[in-house]
Amino acid sequence: MGVYEPQDELSLSEFIEKYGYVLGIGLAIGTLVLLRQLLAARAPEPSLVLSEASLEGSRMSAMNLRDAVFQRSILQNTDFSYADLSGALLHGSDLRGANFAEANLENATIRENLLNERTVLPDGTHWSTAADMRRFTHPRH
Repeated sequence: MGVYEPQDELSLSEFIEKYGYVLGIGLAIGTLVLLRQLLAARAPEPSLVLSEASLEGSRMSAMNLRDAVFQRSILQNTDFSYADLSGALLHGSDLRGANFAEANLENATIRENLLNERTVLPDGTHWSTAADMRRFTHPRH
């Protein structure tokens, strides 16, 4: 069974040929797309773009998600604790039950999202309708 190394530069057909038998063809394609986006997220450009992604319950704790774009994504119960989301765009996404404990949201754009009382904010408190998210996105606010 092959092990994916980030320095591997494979075409889609090469990736499927090398890893498809282990993952299944659909999962191999999805995995390649996600791996390429995650690898690109390490570099300054381009940003990680996950529009309309379904990542419910994902563990993104302590990840570098600087300038990532999550538009209309399903992020219910996703663990973003200790993640660097500075400059990220979270727009129109489902963040109910997401955990942002100790996450860096400085200069992040958070608007038109679904949040609920199970959503944990960076300071460890739970979201409420009275919560002013600008205290996390614009610390001088």
